[in-house]
Amino acid sequence: MRFIAAARLLICPRGARELTDLACEWRESADEEVPEITEKSFARRIELRTIAMDADGSFSAYFDDDDMFFGHCVTAYGTLTDGVTAANMEG
Repeated sequence: MRFIAAARLLICPRGARELTDLACEWRESADEEVPEITEKSFARRIELRTIAMDADGSFSAYFDDDDMFFGHCVTAYGTLTDGVTAANMEG
């Protein structure tokens, strides 16, 4: 459980930086009133679901989007050496 908590702390800021603007665009298309999305609220709202690790040290971390992308997945990619190198909305 400690690994998951540590991974979330490392991955969430990068995902928030890269995806907050996109989440705000999706927010504007919502049919109902949706709270403002900031980097801080984005990082707080996504929830780590799965981490896949390869033998070469690369990983993919999959997050629940808390409906910011209407149920799509937030995925962060990286390596143990470089840390998180990309974050995307997928699915």
